[in-house]
Amino acid sequence: LEHLLDDERDLPDLYAKFCKIPQFAGQDGVEVRAAGMFALVGFAGELATEYGITGWQERDALNAAISAFGAWREFRGQGQTETRQILQAVRDFIHRNGDARFSCITNASESQIRDRTGYWRDSSDGRVYLFNSSGLKEACHGFDIRRILDALDTAGWIVEHDTGKRSKKIKVSGSSISLYAIRPTEES
Repeated sequence: LEHLLDDERDLPDLYAKFCKIPQFAGQDGVEVRAAGMFALVGFAGELATEYGITGWQERDALNAAISAFGAWREFRGQGQTETRQILQAVRDFIHRNGDARFSCITNASESQIRDRTGYWRDSSDGRVYLFNSSGLKEACHGFDIRRILDALDTAGWIVEHDTGKRSKKIKVSGSSISLYAIRPTEES
């Protein structure tokens, strides 16, 4: 701390330069924030080395921070983490609850489903799950409904909707209700 207090250089400016090192370039908001943290660790290590505290060679801390950021990025995978989490949560929810919480839309009045999350119907492209909004929120617990719908829309999983909406009004047992027509794919 004494070294930092005695250092007359513009440390925030030096840190900003560390953040601009090409190896710390992020592809989305999460990566940019993470890169900033890794750059800060590298910057602190380089300062500590310069002050004679670590006994390391110049650039050791920076190279370690760049390497750690690369490992973090590789572990994280491609694409937005939240989007992948949402898609996986919907897939998992359907696998766990498909028969127990969804019923065929054509036999909706005949089936007694406890805690219904929606319906299903088969199409030539595969099974479409018609989620109600509470079911979709439950499937993706912890995410805002708008974020959930953004992820599903981006992945192309919303296969039917009314103009200007992401839901579709569908007649079920004589009543018209808004449902989200979701067809998961394995590629996304």
